[in-house]
Amino acid sequence: MILLDTSFLYAFFQKNDVHHKKAVELAGQKELNAPIIPIEVFEELMTVITSRKSSQEAIKTGNFLFSEESPVEVKEEHTPFEKVWQEFQQLSPHDLSYTDCVLITEAKRFGCDVLTFDKNILRTLNH
Repeated sequence: MILLDTSFLYAFFQKNDVHHKKAVELAGQKELNAPIIPIEVFEELMTVITSRKSSQEAIKTGNFLFSEESPVEVKEEHTPFEKVWQEFQQLSPHDLSYTDCVLITEAKRFGCDVLTFDKNILRTLNH
């Protein structure tokens, strides 16, 4: 299992993103064993695409992620709030968003990696 972050997903779907080429390479190189998108990341991705591109682009991306052709699973149940809230309170001084804390909490809970370009997430997980 591997968790996918908004930064990776946005770069993968947006050809003009600075990390697009790297995201495509990583998706092709890594054996993405059961890639998961927590619903909180999906929500954040839709917001980012809408604000940077358009709501139509967000809908197109969202429909693909929920389609049968999608190689990933969108985990529709929310991560246990209490655990994320505890993580957020401990880590928020370190420039992490609530959604970042969802990924960190889930990575710790399931002992898995997060595919991200977010240096704050990577730094926190590597401590």
